Amino acid sequence: MPDDVLLGYLIIALGGACGGSFGLPSKFVSKKMEWEHLWLPFFVIATLLIPLTCGPFLVKGLWSIYQTAGLAPLLLPFLFGILWGFGSMSLGLVFGLIGLSLGYAINYGGQIVVGMLGPTVASGKTGVLGTPEGIVLLCGAAVCLLGVVICAFAGIQKAASEEGSDAKTGISRKKMLIGLIAAVISGALCACWAIAATYGNVEGGLNAVTKTALGADADWRTTLPTTFVILLGGSLSSCGYCLFKLCKNKSWGGFRQGVILPTLLIALSMALLHDCAVAFFGIGADKIRGLGGSVGYAVFMSLAIITGNVNGLLTAEWRRASRVSKYCMLTGILALVLGVITLSTGNYLVANADKTEVSEPVISEP
Repeated sequence: MPDDVLLGYLIIALGGACGGSFGLPSKFVSKKMEWEHLWLPFFVIATLLIPLTCGPFLVKGLWSIYQTAGLAPLLLPFLFGILWGFGSMSLGLVFGLIGLSLGYAINYGGQIVVGMLGPTVASGKTGVLGTPEGIVLLCGAAVCLLGVVICAFAGIQKAASEEGSDAKTGISRKKMLIGLIAAVISGALCACWAIAATYGNVEGGLNAVTKTALGADADWRTTLPTTFVILLGGSLSSCGYCLFKLCKNKSWGGFRQGVILPTLLIALSMALLHDCAVAFFGIGADKIRGLGGSVGYAVFMSLAIITGNVNGLLTAEWRRASRVSKYCMLTGILALVLGVITLSTGNYLVANADKTEVSEPVISEP
């Protein structure tokens, strides 16, 4: 294996670890802080400050690229970015309801299915689903859905085993059910990033304009202008909801508390992990020569799911859970990983059948 290909896999694996860890710092926020005190700074940094600061340095002539493209190629990526923002915001709520392990597993399960099949529908290539290669895709989606169902069952069993105990960290069955439903919805909405990215990659889309502008320098940065548009759309919905919460709860005064500085530092660390996950996947996929949409995607999502659950275990989310619920959760995670591998294999077969380069799905919510 060439050194640059091996390096690509290592970078993708690092991205998966970042994606599965960006929610971890939220576990250490002071209880004096409300949900919106952490997540508003997180979304502002991740969707606005980092892109606006780094964008012009990473993409030469960024603003002229947007001017050349015009408004039409930006519209659909922006609109689906708004939907992604709602999903990302919902994931933040899910972490508080059912924890990191279940939140990551079910959200990512929804992302995987919708994020891999959604672009197929958006690009008008649904006919491929009737081919042998497409059947592999559908089988992978079915396995992922099975993994989501098993993880949801594990969550219900976990709540049942903790309910009525003296564990302060116990989750009631009602709260668990609400969290599980929210996790499924957030996963589907987060996958709108992949659909938005597909519209950026169509003929005459923003990626084509960027590739022409960069010329010989075109590489993984070709997709960044589209990424920034998606993030801008996401900022509208995610930051908007946080502002709504601040007004509804009249919690603006929380930003004057003494613990706000540690909270802002936690938000910064979450934003860096979140955006590094997206960047590392793009850089790594560019190095593994056309396998980013198949093998690279499988490595990334598998590592993200596993890392998210390891973080949940390290923070004692399953300490008082029953043995049955733990075994169910492990089975669900294995099913999700198997589903990711099957979906990625199907994606690779479809691309080869069309004699085209394997497409590289853009990670929706690391």
